[in-house]
Amino acid sequence: MVPFSFSRELAGQIDAKFYEVQKGGHFLDRDGFTRFDLVYEILEKMMKLKG
Repeated sequence: MVPFSFSRELAGQIDAKFYEVQKGGHFLDRDGFTRFDLVYEILEKMMKLKG
């Protein structure tokens, strides 16, 4: 598993927004993730801004 701090640091290095998700894990269906509403919301906002 990659430490949380590494992900945050990488986001800073590539000038990306970092979204902290409580109990995020690896976002696999076997861990209970079958939807990722945060990603949907972010992409929806981005598309509205472009359109």
